[in-house]
Amino acid sequence: MVYYVATNGNDCFLGTCEEPFASIERARDAVRDNIREGLHESVTVKILSGVYKTKNIVFDERDSGTAAFPVTYEAEGEVVLNGGIRLSADLFEPLMAEEKNRLSPEAACHVVRTNLRRLGFSREDWGEMCVTGSHHTGDRYDGAILSPIACELFVNGNRQTVARYPNEGFLYTTGAIREGDGLESKLTGKVIYNYTLEEWAQKRNPLSDIFEIDEETAKRTASWKSLQDVW
Repeated sequence: MVYYVATNGNDCFLGTCEEPFASIERARDAVRDNIREGLHESVTVKILSGVYKTKNIVFDERDSGTAAFPVTYEAEGEVVLNGGIRLSADLFEPLMAEEKNRLSPEAACHVVRTNLRRLGFSREDWGEMCVTGSHHTGDRYDGAILSPIACELFVNGNRQTVARYPNEGFLYTTGAIREGDGLESKLTGKVIYNYTLEEWAQKRNPLSDIFEIDEETAKRTASWKSLQDVW
């Protein structure tokens, strides 16, 4: 049994090569019907190349074949599952004066704005900024948001990142002023354990280190108009 899905299909069709379905969800439901009736042959869903709009495709135990008669979904060419919406260039507009004032002149001339609420989005749709990083200490802080960011932006197929400085590489500290809480202390050059493993596991809201920065970086941070919601 073979079902076909194509961008020029129709979910009212039979799912054949000549009359393909339009959505993967419709093909999945057709496969579920076969499974409920009892599989007597393997089932393959061939998804023809193209971009398919979808919000949330869910597969569960109802979609499982058997060792003798497996269920297979396969792409015929390049297939893209797109759960987002397309934002045309004319939806973006220049910054307002207040927004321009928050940015350096060099940056402001490259920034445009749009209002996602006008497009039917809500705060729940785009999510909250969440804690990331290699050490995964965010869960030690009360109120930290750990869930993934729900909203992403792609331009010409390229995933965009949150604005940052510098755009490449890292900023380096020039020294340590204070060492905060940590399982280990290394400021003296020796490794000193401040807590037992059990104590450290229970430690909440540990103090962070405080570092010195170079003069150029200090001038840049001093020029920030606001420290609210800085990442």
